[in-house]
Amino acid sequence: MHADQSTRLKRLLKQFSGCRILVVGDVMVDEYIWGRVSRVSPEAPVPVVLRQGSSLEPGGAANVVRTLLSLGADVSLAGCTGRDPDGEWLRERLQSEGVDIQGLLVSDEKPTTVKTRIIAHKQQVVRVDTEDKYPLSDEEASRFVSLVNDAAESADAVILSDYAKGVLNKATLPAIIESCLSKELIVAVDPTVKHTDLYSRATVLTPNHHEAAIMAGREMETEDDVEEVGSVLMERLGCQYLVMTRGEDGMTVFTAADGSIAHIPAVAREVYDVTGAGDTVIGSLTLALAAGGGIVDSVLLSNYAAGIVVCKFGTATVSSGELADVLENNG
Repeated sequence: MHADQSTRLKRLLKQFSGCRILVVGDVMVDEYIWGRVSRVSPEAPVPVVLRQGSSLEPGGAANVVRTLLSLGADVSLAGCTGRDPDGEWLRERLQSEGVDIQGLLVSDEKPTTVKTRIIAHKQQVVRVDTEDKYPLSDEEASRFVSLVNDAAESADAVILSDYAKGVLNKATLPAIIESCLSKELIVAVDPTVKHTDLYSRATVLTPNHHEAAIMAGREMETEDDVEEVGSVLMERLGCQYLVMTRGEDGMTVFTAADGSIAHIPAVAREVYDVTGAGDTVIGSLTLALAAGGGIVDSVLLSNYAAGIVVCKFGTATVSSGELADVLENNG
């Protein structure tokens, strides 16, 4: 990274504080049960994990919230929990961390989504999901869109964090995007393949390379394929930007205004756990755009943020201090 670029990124990071970001999407609870394996079960060929501890963390869209908080943003959240103990825990936890949860719908019909990961010797043995992926009812969908509209009034940017758990769908997504664009807000989407055409006119989409290929209906093996897939999606959806995350191959940024394509190499780091890396990218990228950054500088900053979080275990976040240190060391 050359000197003037480093200076811009450091300046941009300092402008994060006070930016107001609304996160909309599928919130969940990440439960971790950890222990050790000493034998195989006599009942089936599976390891027996001797439980040594457990913890709960906000997950899904709520992990995007935690990333934004750790980077200094003011954050509000619109999503859905069940009327159950897991939902109550999540609401209390987020509120205690300073998140505005007035947009959080409490459903009488859907349970809180919980992902339970069983870890032994720092490796995931199995994951058990508790969820209802059916869309919100018409009545709850109408209430949810109203809650999002109210929350968006005080936002600088909106992140749609779509895990296809039923909150974002054909009854809510187009209405939310149209409303936010009418307020001249940045609308950033961490997409799911099944809702591709519902993201039309969003400011920026951040699919990974597997998702992008499926969304475009193309195979992707060469750099020419990457550029074709991105161009197809840009034309189809009418977005201003598309940021394709490509793992060890970095990120590719497509810009509609001038048709430019920029390749950002990955930050050389030892990958320990990619859980939450997508949340880190969408959170830090959107915050950088809201703080006034250009698309390439914003992607560069999110690239460094993701490089930090993949070195951590579990649903992790990155702090502004950690990001500042990395920029200093790479400046």
